[in-house]
This record gives sequence, structure tokens and C-alpha cells, in this order.
Amino acid sequence: MRSFLWFIVVTSVVITIGCLDAIDLDVPQEEQGTIVIQGKLIKKNDEAQVDVRINNLFDFTPQSRLPVLVRTVELFETNGGVKMLERTDLNTYSITIDLDDPDFPIEYGNEYWIRVVTLRDQIFISQPNKLLKVPAAKELRFEYQAENPNQEEDRVKFFLSGNIDTNVDERKSRLRFSIKQAYRVTDCESKLCYVENLSDLNNIRTLDGNLTSDASFEDFEIHDVAITSLFAEGHYLSVFTESLSDEALRYWEEAATLVLRTGNMFEEPVGTQFSNITPEDTSTMDNVFGFFYATEIDTIRVYADSSLVGSPRPACPPLKPKEPNCLPCCDCLGLTNSSLTKPDFWIN
Repeated sequence: MRSFLWFIVVTSVVITIGCLDAIDLDVPQEEQGTIVIQGKLIKKNDEAQVDVRINNLFDFTPQSRLPVLVRTVELFETNGGVKMLERTDLNTYSITIDLDDPDFPIEYGNEYWIRVVTLRDQIFISQPNKLLKVPAAKELRFEYQAENPNQEEDRVKFFLSGNIDTNVDERKSRLRFSIKQAYRVTDCESKLCYVENLSDLNNIRTLDGNLTSDASFEDFEIHDVAITSLFAEGHYLSVFTESLSDEALRYWEEAATLVLRTGNMFEEPVGTQFSNITPEDTSTMDNVFGFFYATEIDTIRVYADSSLVGSPRPACPPLKPKEPNCLPCCDCLGLTNSSLTKPDFWIN
């Protein structure tokens, strides 16, 4: 049953950075009442952002993903610094920390962890997780592949190259990649919208630099997608690279294994999945699951002009009426994550 719970935990990771459709599943009786704690610290250029999401797991439906009544959520660091997170949403606790804060240093090599106290006086704590420097990506490129006898549709593949060594310690980087697509669409009222969508659970990519003797990686396939109208008016692919500790790498590798499972009877059983959050008093019977880690993120983007990917037809006007669902042509603002404001990075 832990495999089901692991799916819930992985889902909560993605919820912290993008929206998911509600999933209506039954939670096994023995897992009902489990507390799921999920969060991370992200080091940025001039600040660190920390977000922790806490749920009580019953039936995983919109009506039963219940927040936990929490007394405190604290963040700790190696040198004894402590920060109290504030509630920013129904089940989310957050804080922004300046990098020059003398009472709470955000530094490579430091370890960070959280402690959660509920109103029922349950206490949960995560294992310390080390913040590691992320190496900058060198190149993100794409290849257009036209329809052929071995391929039923036009496709485009994206490839990433970058460093593995960071010159911070002797160990090579462990990396996780996530992607975001941004595209432009003009509706039948001549409104120009920009739409940004994060990748879904099926696109988890990790790379363990310790498995190679090279100091860099070349042409790592990061995304493979069919050419549609999303490429007709311009398309950006952004790749976000996270630095991971050994524990965080294991967490994401197990997540990738789970979401790619087909249900084939010959697959290895999932078993108990990895979590770094436990009751502070290990003698209690409190059920808790989840993961907290510290990371840094590097971002790289590439623009795919429509003329370089087969000049696909724009979505609007539609070839056939699509009533009652007329999106995006009746109103492109009706698309999820759509805006009239051009993203800062959009220069084409």
C-alpha cells in the first residue's frame, strides 16, 4: 500500500509548483489518517524561498485532502539558526530569507531541516539535508524530426548539455530536471495570449554524475513531444536543473520509477518508498510520510521558431467548430495559466 501513498507524496511535490487535476482514488484503510509533509528550500540569487505543504490523507479527492491543524513549522540550519514559517495557504507554510541574514546563513554545505508540531502535539522532524551548488547548463538545443515510415507524426526532441563538476567538493553533482513550456496563441478576437505549463509527473528526469568519469554531459534527452499548434506562434522550452543530495536523488529516482510503472505482472514490486520525515518520538504510532530537501536551481531556455519545426497550423480559427468547448479560439484567456502579459524572457 506504500506505493499508493508514494503517488500521493509525489503528486504533492508537483502541486507546489503547478496545478494538477483532481484525482479521485480510494485510500487503503491502513493508510487513512497518514500525515504527508512535503517541502523544500530553494537558494536564489539574493534570497532563499522555503515552502512546506502539510496534508492529512483520507480519500484523495477534492473533498478529503484535509489540511492538518498545525501549531508551528520551524526551519533549522547547521549553525543553530531557527526560522518560524508562516501559514500562507490552507495547508502551506512559507518564509523568504535574505542571503545576507546573519542569523540564518544560506550557504553551500550547510544542512537544513524542518520540525512540525501539530495542535494534537504530534511532532515530526526531517533528516538534515545538505545544500549543494548546481552547475550551470551549457546548451539546450532541439531537433525537428519530420513524419516518416517509422514515425507517424512530426516531433521535436530537446537535448541538454552541461557540467557535472562544481569545484565545490570532490563528489560530482546529482541533478534533477523539470521543464516548462511557454507558447503564444491568438484567438478569434485577435487577443494575443501567452500560456505557460509545467511538465507533468511522467517527465521526471534525473542524472547521477557519480556514475560517469566525465566532468560534463552532452545531449541528454530532456523532452520529446509531437508538433502541434502549440508551436505555431512561437514556443519556449525552459529547463530547471536542481542540485540534489544523495537522499534527494534517491527520492526522485523512486518517484520516476513509480510513475513509469505499467502494472505489468513481471515488474518488481514497489516496496516501501523512501521518506526522510519521521516522528520525533519514534516510539509513537503516528503515521507520517514525505520529504524535505534544500536545493539550488539553474535555468536555461531555447526558442523554437515555427519555421524550424515544420510550420504547424495555428489553433485559430479552428478547422471545425468546437462547440461547446471553443477554447482557445473564443477566448484564449480561458486556457489554464494564460495571460496577456508577455513573460520577461520572451524576446522573439
